[in-house]
Amino acid sequence: MAFGRAADGPAPQATPGGSVWERRRTADVAAAAEFYAATFGWQVTAGAGGAVVDVDRRRVAELVPDGAAGWLPFVRVEHLADACQRIVALGGTADEPVLWPGTAGYALVRDPQGVPFAVHAV
Repeated sequence: MAFGRAADGPAPQATPGGSVWERRRTADVAAAAEFYAATFGWQVTAGAGGAVVDVDRRRVAELVPDGAAGWLPFVRVEHLADACQRIVALGGTADEPVLWPGTAGYALVRDPQGVPFAVHAV
């Protein structure tokens, strides 16, 4: 899935520290899709393994089947490995990064209180 992909052009580049994506984890993707579409008027498109959310013609989130219900924000970082090292040095934890061809990828991390989020580099 493309982070912040515009329907009619390239994805915008978020500045480091900015939010780039949201992942809604839920045991019931269909119910979550119906709720958010009705509540906010989001365009939700179901597919294999979940759904994607478009707002103002921009892809902003995904709904995925997962027993650990909740929102998982993705924050843009300049360098994935450096961000993970900094998070750990400051008392958080970082899982092994998921890397794509080139330098893009993300890592699931937790702050010192155990709250999950993800860091994403392009």
